[in-house]
Amino acid sequence: MIDKTRFNVGYAIAAIFAIFLIQYVISTAGQTAAIPYSEYQQLLRQGKVASVGISDRMLQGTLKVDREVRAVVDRVFQRAQGILKARRAILDRAASKLLKKETLEPSDLELLVRETPQETLRAV
Repeated sequence: MIDKTRFNVGYAIAAIFAIFLIQYVISTAGQTAAIPYSEYQQLLRQGKVASVGISDRMLQGTLKVDREVRAVVDRVFQRAQGILKARRAILDRAASKLLKKETLEPSDLELLVRETPQETLRAV
């Protein structure tokens, strides 16, 4: 039972990490960075430039997100959401205990998982 408990808690941690990673990817997607014109020309030749804006002082463009990268990010995001929804009861009880105790021991987490119905712990 202990190994199974660690596995399920690991899933929750992995899901939270995946959500933070996806949030980082999405938030940095809109950021701009200066690149050499030669690199811009190379990206343009490769068809990776989605749009170009020209002003009196600069040339600005946006890059296309690779379809494969977007598909992977979307798949991981959906899986992370599914894991978090499936483990919501455990996460809510853990949050409640954390508000009371401020720290949780591994035995506390094992108890939370043991108290959860097995159908809730199914693989997502």
